[in-house]
Amino acid sequence: LAARETHARMTPALKRRLTEQLTAMEAAVASDDVARFMRHHEQFHHLYIDHCGNRLLIDMIRDLRLRGTRLRYFFPHTRENCRDSLRVHRQIALQIGDRSCDLQLVEQTVRGHIERMVGLDGWEL
Repeated sequence: LAARETHARMTPALKRRLTEQLTAMEAAVASDDVARFMRHHEQFHHLYIDHCGNRLLIDMIRDLRLRGTRLRYFFPHTRENCRDSLRVHRQIALQIGDRSCDLQLVEQTVRGHIERMVGLDGWEL
């Protein structure tokens, strides 16, 4: 829902900031710096979630993400995991930023990303 709402409220400034986070994520993958990747990954999500314009939704998602953050520190991140994540985040940024992109596709991409992350081995901690 946050991705769908942000899609309708996208600004050039937000597009630029999302791209900056993607660039930083790419640099982190290239230098095999998982901690840096995770910081920029978190910022990427905060940017578009916070831009959705729905305070209740923002608070709910932040609470859920905070709970998941604890598990992320135990997940055995690899360069390949980060590359896969980066690929999906590029797709999300392109779709959210493209006004002609179908809202169902935006939702499907974000939902698929969440479902893949929850289904990865290591999350059952």
